Amino acid sequence: MTATTESAEPGPAFLRGVRVLDVTGALAGPYCTTILSDLGADVLKIEPVKGDGMRARRMGPERRSIPFDLTHRDKQSLAVDT
Repeated sequence: MTATTESAEPGPAFLRGVRVLDVTGALAGPYCTTILSDLGADVLKIEPVKGDGMRARRMGPERRSIPFDLTHRDKQSLAVDT
């Protein structure tokens, strides 16, 4: 029998090393880039200084934007003044 070694970094390695620039809006684009992030890509979300429109959709007792949290998890954000 041979021993297998596990990767030191957690998560999938399929897209590790790939960088994605997310300049999408609404829901479909951010969802697609979230899938890429789930597969290991490094995603940078670009949004206006006032924030992404989904940030304003706050709900629940904590008044958090659940749609934004779901579609922008594991991404880095950068605000750009247009």
